[in-house]
Amino acid sequence: ARVIERDWPGFAAQKEFARGLAAMSRGELDDAAKRFQAVLALDPKSFEARNNLAVIYSEQGRYDAALDE
Repeated sequence: ARVIERDWPGFAAQKEFARGLAAMSRGELDDAAKRFQAVLALDPKSFEARNNLAVIYSEQGRYDAALDE
């Protein structure tokens, strides 16, 4: 059976993660946070997305939210 890449559940999470990184690198922290939250909705165990979200919250001065991540 042939697996179509876009139907693999992890593909959507990886795609959102990459978009989050791009937004983060442009300083678009609100957009990046939404992307990493979307990753966590698809893959709740994503340490990388959780860590990046904590970094964003910290940069925004949202220290309690950062600690929760």
